[in-house]
Amino acid sequence: MSSSPNSPRRVALAVVVTLALTAAAVPVVAAVASWAFPAPDHRYQARVVCGKDGTPSRFCHLQDLPRAQFVDHYDAKRPYRRCVTKPTGAMYCDDLKTAVLADTPIADPLDIDQVGRWRVTWSVHGRRVGDWTFTVAW
Repeated sequence: MSSSPNSPRRVALAVVVTLALTAAAVPVVAAVASWAFPAPDHRYQARVVCGKDGTPSRFCHLQDLPRAQFVDHYDAKRPYRRCVTKPTGAMYCDDLKTAVLADTPIADPLDIDQVGRWRVTWSVHGRRVGDWTFTVAW
Protein backbone atom coordinates (compact mmCIF):
# COMPACT_ATOMS: atom_id res chain seq x y z
CA MET A 1 0.00 0.00 0.00
CA SER A 2 1.64 3.26 -1.09
CA SER A 3 0.95 6.57 0.58
CA SER A 4 -0.47 9.36 -1.51
CA PRO A 5 1.73 12.38 -2.32
CA ASN A 6 -0.56 14.64 -0.26
CA SER A 7 -0.79 12.52 2.87
CA PRO A 8 -0.51 14.45 6.15
CA ARG A 9 2.65 12.55 7.10
CA ARG A 10 4.42 13.52 3.83
CA VAL A 11 3.31 17.14 4.09
CA ALA A 12 4.56 17.35 7.70
CA LEU A 13 7.87 15.75 6.75
CA ALA A 14 8.30 18.17 3.84
CA VAL A 15 7.59 21.15 6.12
CA VAL A 16 10.09 19.95 8.77
CA VAL A 17 12.81 19.34 6.16
CA THR A 18 12.21 22.75 4.57
CA LEU A 19 12.38 24.52 7.93
CA ALA A 20 15.58 22.68 8.89
CA LEU A 21 17.27 23.55 5.59
CA THR A 22 16.21 27.20 5.90
CA ALA A 23 17.46 27.41 9.49
CA ALA A 24 20.81 25.96 8.42
CA ALA A 25 21.11 28.29 5.42
CA VAL A 26 20.45 31.60 7.22
CA PRO A 27 23.76 31.75 9.18
CA VAL A 28 25.69 30.62 6.11
CA VAL A 29 24.15 33.33 3.94
CA ALA A 30 24.77 35.96 6.67
CA ALA A 31 28.44 34.94 6.96
CA VAL A 32 28.96 35.01 3.20
CA ALA A 33 27.23 38.39 2.91
CA SER A 34 29.34 39.96 5.68
CA TRP A 35 32.50 38.61 4.04
CA ALA A 36 31.49 39.74 0.55
CA PHE A 37 30.20 43.14 1.66
CA PRO A 38 32.27 44.32 4.65
CA ALA A 39 31.37 47.50 6.48
CA PRO A 40 32.85 50.55 4.76
CA ASP A 41 35.82 52.20 6.44
CA HIS A 42 33.85 55.39 6.99
CA ARG A 43 31.21 53.57 9.03
CA TYR A 44 33.04 54.38 12.27
CA GLN A 45 34.60 57.61 13.41
CA ALA A 46 37.10 57.52 16.26
CA ARG A 47 39.12 60.42 17.63
CA VAL A 48 40.26 62.20 20.77
CA VAL A 49 38.68 65.54 21.61
CA CYS A 50 39.94 68.14 24.05
CA GLY A 51 38.39 71.08 25.86
CA LYS A 52 34.81 72.18 26.26
CA ASP A 53 34.18 72.62 22.54
CA GLY A 54 35.16 69.02 21.77
CA THR A 55 37.62 69.85 19.01
CA PRO A 56 39.56 66.81 17.71
CA SER A 57 43.19 67.23 18.58
CA ARG A 58 46.59 65.53 18.56
CA PHE A 59 47.70 67.77 21.46
CA CYS A 60 45.85 68.35 24.75
CA HIS A 61 46.62 70.01 28.03
CA LEU A 62 45.95 67.93 31.13
CA GLN A 63 43.27 70.39 32.26
CA ASP A 64 41.47 70.00 28.87
CA LEU A 65 40.10 66.63 30.06
CA PRO A 66 40.79 64.59 26.90
CA ARG A 67 37.91 62.33 25.84
CA ALA A 68 37.74 59.43 23.41
CA GLN A 69 34.94 60.05 20.91
CA PHE A 70 33.47 57.16 18.94
CA VAL A 71 30.48 56.94 16.61
CA ASP A 72 28.90 54.21 14.50
CA HIS A 73 27.09 55.95 11.65
CA TYR A 74 24.80 52.95 11.00
CA ASP A 75 23.97 51.15 14.28
CA ALA A 76 22.95 52.15 17.79
CA LYS A 77 24.20 50.47 20.95
CA ARG A 78 27.06 48.79 19.05
CA PRO A 79 29.47 47.08 21.48
CA TYR A 80 33.09 48.06 20.98
CA ARG A 81 36.39 47.93 22.84
CA ARG A 82 38.53 50.97 23.53
CA CYS A 83 42.16 50.45 24.57
CA VAL A 84 44.41 53.21 25.87
CA THR A 85 48.20 52.94 25.90
CA LYS A 86 49.95 55.23 28.39
CA PRO A 87 53.34 56.88 27.76
CA THR A 88 54.90 54.18 29.97
CA GLY A 89 53.55 51.43 27.68
CA ALA A 90 50.96 50.24 30.20
CA MET A 91 47.54 49.64 28.65
CA TYR A 92 43.97 49.51 29.87
CA CYS A 93 40.84 48.57 27.91
CA ASP A 94 37.13 49.21 28.37
CA ASP A 95 34.17 47.43 26.78
CA LEU A 96 31.65 50.11 25.83
CA LYS A 97 28.59 50.67 23.62
CA THR A 98 27.81 53.40 21.12
CA ALA A 99 24.98 55.86 21.65
CA VAL A 100 21.32 54.93 21.89
CA LEU A 101 20.80 56.56 18.48
CA ALA A 102 22.94 55.72 15.45
CA ASP A 103 25.20 58.46 14.08
CA THR A 104 25.47 60.08 17.52
CA PRO A 105 28.99 60.55 18.89
CA ILE A 106 29.79 59.69 22.50
CA ALA A 107 32.89 61.18 24.12
CA ASP A 108 33.97 59.08 27.10
CA PRO A 109 36.55 60.60 29.47
CA LEU A 110 40.02 59.11 29.44
CA ASP A 111 41.89 58.29 32.65
CA ILE A 112 44.83 60.61 31.95
CA ASP A 113 47.26 60.58 34.87
CA GLN A 114 50.51 61.72 33.27
CA VAL A 115 51.92 63.85 30.49
CA GLY A 116 53.42 62.32 27.37
CA ARG A 117 52.38 60.50 24.21
CA TRP A 118 49.16 58.47 24.45
CA ARG A 119 47.48 56.11 21.99
CA VAL A 120 43.82 55.10 21.80
CA THR A 121 42.52 52.25 19.64
CA TRP A 122 38.94 51.17 19.01
CA SER A 123 37.83 47.75 17.81
CA VAL A 124 34.50 46.15 16.91
CA HIS A 125 34.23 42.34 17.02
CA GLY A 126 38.03 42.09 17.25
CA ARG A 127 38.65 44.26 14.15
CA ARG A 128 40.48 47.54 14.73
CA VAL A 129 38.37 50.39 13.37
CA GLY A 130 40.14 53.42 14.86
CA ASP A 131 43.53 54.59 16.05
CA TRP A 132 44.50 57.98 17.51
CA THR A 133 47.81 59.14 18.96
CA PHE A 134 48.01 62.37 20.91
CA THR A 135 50.29 64.19 23.33
CA VAL A 136 49.28 65.45 26.76
CA ALA A 137 51.17 68.36 28.30
CA TRP A 138 50.81 70.41 31.47
